[in-house]
Amino acid sequence: MRRMLPRIIVCLLPSVFLLGCSSDEGPALTASPTHSSLFGHVDVTLSGDIASLGDISSVTVGGTAAYDLVTTPTTLTIRLQGAPRPGQAQVVVDGSLGRAVHSGLITYD
Repeated sequence: MRRMLPRIIVCLLPSVFLLGCSSDEGPALTASPTHSSLFGHVDVTLSGDIASLGDISSVTVGGTAAYDLVTTPTTLTIRLQGAPRPGQAQVVVDGSLGRAVHSGLITYD
């Protein structure tokens, strides 16, 4: 049994690590459109329970601040600045009552 323990740990560790690293939090959000060019200057509407976040203070997409924020209780429209490289970007919405963090809502092409 003692010899098998290291093997079991090695086999289970990646599963525990991946399950424990989910960074999504807050209300479920969807994006439209879901793709943007690297150059940005695209308006994206995030839909979901925006009101549960309170007054929105900032939004970042891939670590870069979005601007021209327009909110309603169920939508948040933002303008993207662009990205340094292609791929999926994490969206972080900070509000007075909480935050939403979602990976892969927007993909830069």
